[in-house]
Amino acid sequence: MNYAVIMGGGKGTRFWPVSTNKRPKQFLTLSGSRSMLRQTVDRLRPFVRSNNIYIIGNQRHYTITSRELKNIPKKNIIAEPVGRNTAPCLGLASILIKKKDRNAVIIATPADHIITQEKRFLQLLKSATCHARDTNMFVTFGIPPSSPDTGYGYIEIRNKKQRGGAYRVKRFVEKPSLRKAKQYVLSKHFFWNSGIFVFHVQTLLEAIESHMPHLYDGLMKIEKAMGTSQEKAVIHKVYHSIKSVSIDYGIMEKINNVLLMKAHIGWNDVGNWSSLDAIKEKDSKGNIVHGSCVMLNSENNIINAHDKLIALIGIKDSIVVQTDTVVLVANKKDAQDVKRIVEKLERQNKNDYL
Repeated sequence: MNYAVIMGGGKGTRFWPVSTNKRPKQFLTLSGSRSMLRQTVDRLRPFVRSNNIYIIGNQRHYTITSRELKNIPKKNIIAEPVGRNTAPCLGLASILIKKKDRNAVIIATPADHIITQEKRFLQLLKSATCHARDTNMFVTFGIPPSSPDTGYGYIEIRNKKQRGGAYRVKRFVEKPSLRKAKQYVLSKHFFWNSGIFVFHVQTLLEAIESHMPHLYDGLMKIEKAMGTSQEKAVIHKVYHSIKSVSIDYGIMEKINNVLLMKAHIGWNDVGNWSSLDAIKEKDSKGNIVHGSCVMLNSENNIINAHDKLIALIGIKDSIVVQTDTVVLVANKKDAQDVKRIVEKLERQNKNDYL
């Protein structure tokens, strides 16, 4: 049986000040009329039953998640006591699903990405789940790079195509320098890391046992306590004892049983305000406007106004965002650095703005 785990624990700090601790990026409506999380669930429902879709994220977002996803059983919303990145996240979800189905094939996907070619995406899922079910391979979707972007991790493939149109993965690469990224794009053997993985539940747990034994021991303690009065307490204790590690660093970079499927699926991770350039409609001057705005001699801006009029004169290539308590003004090229502002506010204990 096919299952889906939607990883909804991200903070979305690069979309501050609209993305906040109480309502992070995955709950925002950045494209279309539905939240990113809602779109992710709806995208999977033609392939995975609603009662086999799980959402895992921070316990502080349990209520907002259950309100947003009324068609998903509340028992399928997994609350982590503290964020520990994607390896513990997928490990916890996997042992919960394993209790229900020892032969589960799991599709793990972030909660806050956009995929416009949904029919093609479902076709790839069909092939990927077959690979995962019939072998002990992990399957990931590689996005053909359209530019030498330094904001993504990359995956290098081997030349020979496998049965079913997949390629063996040679290595995972962390976010590169611009010089390296240009080389990767020219080589035609590197793909953006989509963060989507498909695997048999036992394949993941065996990999965690081999390469992350401390996490595996913690998961086994949780599994033993599942269904008892101690379950929540054990999860809380284990989570506060394990390290924060991504599935890429903890597992994927250390194993050789990973396949990549080229994914021409209209993917966008919508990583920061400048990402809206690729997904939102613009006016005749290249401006993206949400809310009230008046402009003179201004072009290629992103404006997001909450309840005030924003007036621009002679402003170009900028981001202007207004909320109840914050006004953000940034150059588009510095969009990644919004995260640094959030970090600075955290250090200064200015939590009211977060």
